[in-house]
Amino acid sequence: MSEEKKEFVVWIDLETTGLSPQRDHILEVALYAEPLGPSADPGRMMNSFHAILEWPEQSVTCDSVVFAMHGKNGLFYECASKEPVSGAPARIPRDKIEQHLIDYLRSAADEVPAIFYFAGSSVHFDRDFCRLKWPVFSTFFSHRVLDVSALVLSARHEGMLKPPKRHETTHRALADLEDSHAQYLETLSWFRSIPPFPQLGFQGPPGPNTSGVRRAPFDKTDNFDERGEAVEKLRDVLSR
Repeated sequence: MSEEKKEFVVWIDLETTGLSPQRDHILEVALYAEPLGPSADPGRMMNSFHAILEWPEQSVTCDSVVFAMHGKNGLFYECASKEPVSGAPARIPRDKIEQHLIDYLRSAADEVPAIFYFAGSSVHFDRDFCRLKWPVFSTFFSHRVLDVSALVLSARHEGMLKPPKRHETTHRALADLEDSHAQYLETLSWFRSIPPFPQLGFQGPPGPNTSGVRRAPFDKTDNFDERGEAVEKLRDVLSR
């Protein structure tokens, strides 16, 4: 019998010269792989991979917003400097970076076959760049992703009045990765705080007192004065 494959959630953040994988370049990458399961780490990325890439040989064009952003945070300088910059992450040649990323995944999985899932905020952006720039690395990943932005949006849709506050971003890969992970845990905490629906047989996970949390009506298509009437009607329909 074949051994069940390990599964890992791989948090990823890229910093790039723009939004187009076809036209723009990756400047910085941060990865953090953790086994699939309850996440106890509140955002501290242990055993993460973090690197900047050498400045592209091709001419680079970017709009004024990106130029100002990565000029201010020092990323352009770290990529283009001919000498190592003190305090900066390792700078890796563009033709070597993909193998470093693959080695990181294999090390996280102890060199055994595993399934990896991209995770992060609006992670489709990072995945699309990876698929074009690092196609072999991308083959290690499932088509399924864990998108923090979608999770936050679903929480807002269900009544979360105040979304988790992102820390002031520096638009640097590791800091933004840590922030996405923290947002994920904060949003999960909100979902766990929603009271269960014992009338319907659903037992949610325990959570703190949530008095004052806005709850959506049970059925927007029916004009019930009280939630209990809706539950009784549902029971009546199911018992027929």
